[in-house]
Amino acid sequence: MDFEDTPEEAEFRSGARAFLEKNAKRREPGSGMVYRAGNEDPAFRKRAKDWQAKKADA
Repeated sequence: MDFEDTPEEAEFRSGARAFLEKNAKRREPGSGMVYRAGNEDPAFRKRAKDWQAKKADA
């Protein structure tokens, strides 16, 4: 198995890390948002949609 990144893969990883550092708040394991079927909390849904939109725009 080859665990070395190609230059393109390294560039992608670097960009992904930069995006997360800028846009995502680091949380303790298990403390993040977890979707459960039937979760109708409007605040949760807004945060989830906003995060999806931010990723799509990147």
